[in-house]
Amino acid sequence: MISDLLMVGDLLDYEGFESSHRWLIGFEDNKVIVLLEADDYDSFMNIEKIYSVVKRKGYAHKAMREIILSADGWGVDLELDVSPFTYSLIDGEPKKDDIMSVEDLERFYEGYDFEKSEMDGIIYFQRISNKN
Repeated sequence: MISDLLMVGDLLDYEGFESSHRWLIGFEDNKVIVLLEADDYDSFMNIEKIYSVVKRKGYAHKAMREIILSADGWGVDLELDVSPFTYSLIDGEPKKDDIMSVEDLERFYEGYDFEKSEMDGIIYFQRISNKN
């Protein structure tokens, strides 16, 4: 799956440990930054972060479509926590006016067939792949 994503995005950083791997990938000329994490002991690939540097231009939707297309092609299930950014990933400054709310983020992910789940009081979203 990662090899597919690197054909349309740029690898910005990689960390690999014994059983865990993290890829920071820039999409749409790095207008969208995505951090993906995979762990040998977890059957889901985690979308740790998705951050749109340029807001309200559809770049995050394009990046998410690429991720979903690749996940479905490889049969990879995805999960994520819905957590709005309270700061800019670019300059670290607090941002309030252009940050999506929890409700807006939930609608965004539900548009890509993520479903809300809860385990041990923690709410997260999961998406089971539609393997072709």
